[in-house]
Order: sequence, then C-alpha cells, then structure tokens
Amino acid sequence: MMEPLESDPGLDHSYSMPVDQEIIAPPSSTNNTTTSRMITTTPVMDMDEAALNALEGFPHSRPLAFLKSMIQECLCDTFAPGERAVPGVVPMEQFIQLTGVEYIGLGTLGQEASAKEKAFETLEQIEVRSTRMISIGYLMDDDNGLGIKKTQKILLDVWNEEYPDDRAMSRTIRKVLCCIQYRDYVAASRELERKYDIQQRRITMVNNAYMVGITAHNLGVLSVLMGKQDEAMTYFEEAVAFKREAFGKGHIEIAPTLDELGVQLFTRERYGEAVVAFKDSFEIVAKNLGTSHRRLSALKNNIACCYVAMGNMKDATAAIEEALGIIDRATPDQPSVETDWNYLYRTFVLNNSGYIRASAENYKEAKLDFEEILRIQIQNPLFKDLLDHRFVRDSTSNFEFVSSRA
Repeated sequence: MMEPLESDPGLDHSYSMPVDQEIIAPPSSTNNTTTSRMITTTPVMDMDEAALNALEGFPHSRPLAFLKSMIQECLCDTFAPGERAVPGVVPMEQFIQLTGVEYIGLGTLGQEASAKEKAFETLEQIEVRSTRMISIGYLMDDDNGLGIKKTQKILLDVWNEEYPDDRAMSRTIRKVLCCIQYRDYVAASRELERKYDIQQRRITMVNNAYMVGITAHNLGVLSVLMGKQDEAMTYFEEAVAFKREAFGKGHIEIAPTLDELGVQLFTRERYGEAVVAFKDSFEIVAKNLGTSHRRLSALKNNIACCYVAMGNMKDATAAIEEALGIIDRATPDQPSVETDWNYLYRTFVLNNSGYIRASAENYKEAKLDFEEILRIQIQNPLFKDLLDHRFVRDSTSNFEFVSSRA
C-alpha cells in the first residue's frame, strides 16, 4: 500500500481559515434543519467504514445542520460583498471540487522550460497541501424563484479545522478523498467515472444535468494528476459544455473549468485559445465576485504568460501589472491567514513580473521584484512548507541572475 500523504501542517493563527470566495449561501432552512442527498456507490478501495473514518485529516462526524453556524459565526467576515448568508436555502446535493493548476510560472531566466513545465508547478501543491486544492460543495436552489441553481464551496482545510469530526460528508466523497490522500488517482477516477456514466445516462433525473459538469471537471483534474493530458482536455471541454447548458453561460460555476481548460491549451502551445479561455473566466469572476477578487490576479498572470509565449511583451507587461494590482487590492490590511495566502500568491506573480522585466533587460526593476519575493519568503509562515518547491528554486535563481546584471 502507498504511504499516505502527510497531513497539512496547521498554522499558528487564532482566527478562522478563509472560505472559498465563491460561497453564495450556506445550506440552511427556516426550521433550522438541513438535508443533503447522500450518494452511495460500490467501494473502489479495499477499505471498510472504520478504515475510512480512521484516516487522519478527513472529517467524519458532525450533523450537517451545524454547517450554517460554522459559516455565519466563524467565517462571514471573509465573504466578499454580496456573498452573505441567505436564509431559507436548502442544499440539494453534495459534491467535491478539485483544483489542478492555478498559476502558470515562467520559470528560470536563462533556462527555457517547456509549456508543460511552466504550467504544472502548482501540481505539487495538491499532493503536499491537498486540503487547499480541494473544496466540499453543495448544489442548491436560489431563493429568487427563478429556478436558478447556485453552488457553495468550502475549502477542505476550513472544513477540517473548524469541525474535524464530521460524518456529514457523503461516503462517495470520503472514498475519493481517501484515494487522493493515498495518491491513488486511478481509484479516485474510477469512482467518479461510475458517477459520470450514470449522470450522463440519466441526465434528466434529479440534479444530474448540473452535477455531470462538476464530475467531468474533477475527472479532468485527476487525469492531469495521472499525466493523461488528452483525457484531461476532453473532460474539461465536456465540463464547460455541460455547465453552460445547465447553469447558463455567465454562471460562476463555469469559471474554474475555463481556468483548467486554459492551462491545458497553454501546455499544447495553443496560446491564443488559452487567452480566450482565461478572458472568458475573468469576465465571469469579475461579474459575480467583484473586480478585486484574488482569482482575477491568477487569470491576468496566466494571460501574461500566454503573451510572453506569443512574443507579445507589451501586452504581457500590462497584464502582469494588472495582476499585481488586483492581488494588492484583494489582500486585507490586517494580519490573517487570508493575508498570508495572498502574499504567497503575490510572489508567484512577482516572479513572472521579474522574468518579464529581465527579458526586456530591465534588470534593476526585475531585481526589486525578486528582492520582494525573498522578503515575503522570510516573513510568511506558509513558505516553510514550500522550501523544495520549484517556484522557490526559480525565484532564487532569478534573483542571482539579475543581480549579476543589474
């Protein structure tokens, strides 16, 4: 049996971890009870219930009714405007969302990397800090009477830290998490493939029209983790189509899949098409979550990387400067875990900014970017878990490169 992943180290903060900013409304009801559809399938791993519950770091015993109080009492201060709790909303179906790649990195100056290498540095994080790349979500009816569905997502590290003993999670999701913890992506994929097949064959039943796109997205991420790039591309394309059909073209649920699709297009050196995907996602996120949301910084960063690959340094410089401005606006003034994470994300963008400046032989300005990265690495507690990450090695090498030329 494979060795399980190490549990994510806790951070020494007294405040709550931030909720995924896509939260629209927590599952709640007027009579203070909630329900969720529990999905059961044939196990894909040779584990009984006790073994599933014994896995460290995964939730396993708390009534779902307390989720409302978890959000309202602990985490509402992290919501973006317009994302406050809306009473009277009942969850319809529980799901898991996986994140594959968020930020494309240009790499090390003087050592040209392939498009795949530039895109996949973030993959290490789903193995090292898996709970930050996984969310537990709920599909639910909106309360506006228009029949529009909404999704609520909670980062797994929030779920684990606030309520470490939670049995409200569906058995299917717990099995998928078990597989990911043991890096058995084949078994996790097999579990979701069964659901995907059923959802497609019974597309008109219950919520399958909505859930099928979410499942396809997750299968795409698992395919990336298994190195099956062609399968990943197909799943992401299918996920975008299913989600647009069910949720509508401008729904926030489509944006994460467009992000992943853009990354896949980048790895195939289809940079123009990648820019279109990232811009479509940018428009959706800005419309739904505001113009200062952190995800917009990642999208502008990725657009800048596409422009660099296309030789369009003018637009690349403009896009990377926009990315830095957005992450600055998204970062709270007061110390918090959210602040720490945003500074971590800022260093990703700064490395690309320095790379672009150095490519234009603006070595002094580039050196300032890399010096700021080094200061953040020293002060930010999150970097203690990333010392061997490729990004840290890239930024150190880039600092040495421009220092010899500035």
